[in-house]
Amino acid sequence: MKQHNRNSAVVKGDGKMRLRVFAVAVTVCLLGWGLFLDADVAYVQGQFNWQPRASMLTPRSWAPAVVVGGKIYVVGGCSSPVSQQFYNAVATMEEYNPATDTWRQLRPMSMPRVGPAVAALRGKIYVFGGFNRNTWSANSSVEIYDIATNTWSAGAPMPTPRSWMRAVVLNDKIYVLGGVGYGYLGDVEVYDPSTNTWLPRAASFSPERYLHAAVAYNGRIYIIGGDSWQRGYNEVWNDIQEYDPATNRWTRKTPMPSPASGLDAVVVDGKIYVLFDRSVRIYDIASDRWEERASNHIPDGSLSLAFWNGFIYRFGGGGWGPTLNVAEALSLGIVSTSPDATPPVLNNPKVNPISLPKEGGMVTLSVDAADNVDVQSVWVEILKPNNSKETINLSLQSGNTYTGTFNAPANTGTQDQTYKVAFFAKDAANNRAG
Repeated sequence: MKQHNRNSAVVKGDGKMRLRVFAVAVTVCLLGWGLFLDADVAYVQGQFNWQPRASMLTPRSWAPAVVVGGKIYVVGGCSSPVSQQFYNAVATMEEYNPATDTWRQLRPMSMPRVGPAVAALRGKIYVFGGFNRNTWSANSSVEIYDIATNTWSAGAPMPTPRSWMRAVVLNDKIYVLGGVGYGYLGDVEVYDPSTNTWLPRAASFSPERYLHAAVAYNGRIYIIGGDSWQRGYNEVWNDIQEYDPATNRWTRKTPMPSPASGLDAVVVDGKIYVLFDRSVRIYDIASDRWEERASNHIPDGSLSLAFWNGFIYRFGGGGWGPTLNVAEALSLGIVSTSPDATPPVLNNPKVNPISLPKEGGMVTLSVDAADNVDVQSVWVEILKPNNSKETINLSLQSGNTYTGTFNAPANTGTQDQTYKVAFFAKDAANNRAG
């Protein structure tokens, strides 16, 4: 599928410089893979075989993972060589590169966090809540990691402190779901990264829970399993519920074969993969059916998952200790790099001014870039009159508008000079526009 959006501007004049905005084009290819079942739950023969990957630099549990720009970031968690309940939270931030199977230590958070929720949007990673002995489970703090600068900043605190919840991105907002704080929670709080504010709550789900899984796909949110001690004894859930933001309602779907907690999940081409003990449970969204397949992954209820470029990656585990540094990968044989393969859309590219005097000067560049999940980066490539090229990264100014500047040097000749300006954008799944 191709989508074209042409914008051009040409100014003529003796000895002046002209800047031309060239065509912005978007191309996307969608490839799918799936398995059709004959029952609501099917037990499939054959085993999923996970392959070891380079170990994490820091053994950790309850350390969520998030994918941005082809890298996987594993955040916080518990790290301990022995079992010590409620101890050993860490502020660690590590980056895994699947292409090279290597790890890199990044700047740590300002505080240690076990079981925070994480989400990524527009080149930033948002970390919510998380347990430590200073706040216990009632932690309302938010930290924002800027990947480009390797720096952290504070975000607006959550209205309700919590830990061991989940966060997903939907329509440029971050939904924080459930968890435990002053009691076990079934509410949904909505954060707007563009304004650093919390919006009115979405509809709550029932029953309340923590240690559940959650994903967003095709404009809906799904929560799966988890448990609660709200009534003084442990209740473990087997449900899957779907949230529709258009109606602000939750709908129960076909439940899992049995209750499960300590979960994480990824969604790939309309299927939700949930690691469970020594099997993988797969929920087909379109048919509302489950299948279950044996798996050789190291079983643990405090691991984290991420999907990138045809592989599900699993990290860590071990609860309160001893914690694990294990990393494993499962090939699904899927070519698409994201459940959403839609590229960003570029609109309204502008160059101001489009004509300069012989002395040159500063030129402002701007474009509107939008994506249904995450705009990772926006940049301009300028082809100069001498055929050399300069790349300028644009920064988010407000809303969906990205801006930057280019300093055009003086024209020492007698002929007009033309600088060719092309705008580009890329999302977290490496889908590219331009």
